[in-house]
Amino acid sequence: LRPATGPLDHSLAEGGMSNAASPTGKRILVVDDDAGIRLLITHHLKKKGYDTAAAAGVKAAKEIFLQDSQARFDAVVMDYLMPDGTGIDLLEWIKQHDKALAAIFVTGVGERDLVKRSLRTGACDFLDKPVQIQLLLQAVAEAAEQTKRQRALQDAESSVQEVGRLQQFMLGSNPAGLQGIIDICWHPKHAAGGDLVNVFHLGADRLLVVVADVSGHDLKDGFLS
Repeated sequence: LRPATGPLDHSLAEGGMSNAASPTGKRILVVDDDAGIRLLITHHLKKKGYDTAAAAGVKAAKEIFLQDSQARFDAVVMDYLMPDGTGIDLLEWIKQHDKALAAIFVTGVGERDLVKRSLRTGACDFLDKPVQIQLLLQAVAEAAEQTKRQRALQDAESSVQEVGRLQQFMLGSNPAGLQGIIDICWHPKHAAGGDLVNVFHLGADRLLVVVADVSGHDLKDGFLS
């Protein structure tokens, strides 16, 4: 621990992330202006094996979020009403930087309109204070899995788009070769593996069939193979 010189230093001292990997491999950001609630939530998350960081407000949370763009969080647990903004303000900002990151609101505000607006903004769960720890831990686990699924879909989409650009380049560089309709079937790269078979129609009675063993490669490498 180091001396607290401001909201950011104070929050990092409570829930700062270590260099060692957490047992779960998951990283959770906790945002609440109530120091007692921050300590309670981070304490129970750490007991479950999560790596945590804690912030006392919106500004401090943004600073923590931007400190290491490569070390991404798996879920965010946040209050709604804070001195320097609302949880919805923070969630809208987070979604601009990481669309897949799932968030949970933990608040004493019981308005239905708030719940609906939070869910429309991208929150995946909404829990009332006082916090029921078992419900919180379950919500965090589900949020982390949702983040994982959304990132896998984003990665798959990016890979497919890259394969499409490669295909256009390859066809453009061989105008006398492949002609006609080309159909590509794909699966998300995290579910891909084994053999690859591609069929290219070169004419009414001609086919080009590409068969490759692409185990261990991603979608792009499999297509190039």
